[in-house]
Amino acid sequence: MNFSELRRLYILILIIVVLIMGLLVAFFIGKKQDKAFKNEDALYGAMVQHIEEKKFEDALILAEGIKEQQKKSEILNYATALIYGNTGDFDQAARNMQRALDLNPHKVEDSIFMLQFAEMLLFAERNEDAAVVLEKCATLPIPESYPQYMERIEQLQGQLNG
Repeated sequence: MNFSELRRLYILILIIVVLIMGLLVAFFIGKKQDKAFKNEDALYGAMVQHIEEKKFEDALILAEGIKEQQKKSEILNYATALIYGNTGDFDQAARNMQRALDLNPHKVEDSIFMLQFAEMLLFAERNEDAAVVLEKCATLPIPESYPQYMERIEQLQGQLNG
């Protein structure tokens, strides 16, 4: 064996060692992520179950706990807003709806989301903001799942003006 063959052998061994170390690190990091994912999935499942059972206070505790780990989750902020709305804390509901909108600005084109946002703002007595959102709602398409959409907008605008 000459020097260049020995050098190639060392390089090959080094590559194999680096690959094995990379695979081991990925395996252990993946295990940790799997455990965190399963834990969060169980919390989400319990939260949804509490919502379905109309145990909103219990659902809120779980939602706020999950939010500590996933502050930038648009869907979690949206779900938390709906839970707050069902508990009667419309100020917190409106804040969470705003966070969801900040995280996903495309929600401004979602008719149902914007209508719910307007309701939360109105019930939180943020009338100026509610008026702006209701104006936007009036320009959005009527969802097939909610044919009374325009009537609801008019009803909420009437509450603002009356």
